[in-house]
Amino acid sequence: MSIRIGVQMYTLRSLVKTPEAMEEAFRRSRAMGAQCVQALPIPSTPPEFIRDLSKKYELPVCTVHAPVDRIKNDLDRLAEEFLTFECTAIGIGMMPGSYMRKKGMEGTKAFAQFLNETAEKLQKYNMTVTYHNHSYEFKSVNGQTHFDYLLENTGPGVHFTPDVYWIKVGGYDPVREMEKLRGRSKVMHLKDYKKGIAPFNMRSIGAGTLDFTAILQCAEDIGVEDAVIELDYSRDPYKSLENSLKFLGL
Repeated sequence: MSIRIGVQMYTLRSLVKTPEAMEEAFRRSRAMGAQCVQALPIPSTPPEFIRDLSKKYELPVCTVHAPVDRIKNDLDRLAEEFLTFECTAIGIGMMPGSYMRKKGMEGTKAFAQFLNETAEKLQKYNMTVTYHNHSYEFKSVNGQTHFDYLLENTGPGVHFTPDVYWIKVGGYDPVREMEKLRGRSKVMHLKDYKKGIAPFNMRSIGAGTLDFTAILQCAEDIGVEDAVIELDYSRDPYKSLENSLKFLGL
């Protein structure tokens, strides 16, 4: 398989609040077999810090989730920071509540416009903006999901970071939804699903019910390059990552 399997450092957010702890996270992720990371910047550390860790531990940075306010108001400097650690995908982790609170599809329409405008501004840097879903996007308005609206009303410079767990929570089949993203997804999120109350039914890979053989085959078919393991909730984040990487053969 050509897809790199990696670690979403958000999984370790409670443990990586200092530069020393972040380096330990890179070191341990590499030792567990990770092939890339989605980085989690630490306040007051320059982008060169992430660059140096990425090179030292041979873990390319596939994306980073950036605050929407910075994307709106400080995009040029943000793009330059990302390019410092050789990352060309600016991530958005969630649709802001100001959009979701609007009636019907109006907020999603406005958000699609924002994504398109951002993608256009990033063209000069040869970069993309990539949007990470939760379950909200799979609610329907007049027979159309927010996910489908975003996909159909954004241009090729807008990419998507499908999260297979949240697609399942939203009531849809991850593989079927991912098939819609051919050529529009370079990064994806992996976490397992077990029947129960979200988000407390998140599981490490292999401890739930999702078919990761089919998921990763589909991901490869549609052009995904990096699949990062993300556990929003875990009593032992390092152990969850280790078990997940091991299940995936790393």
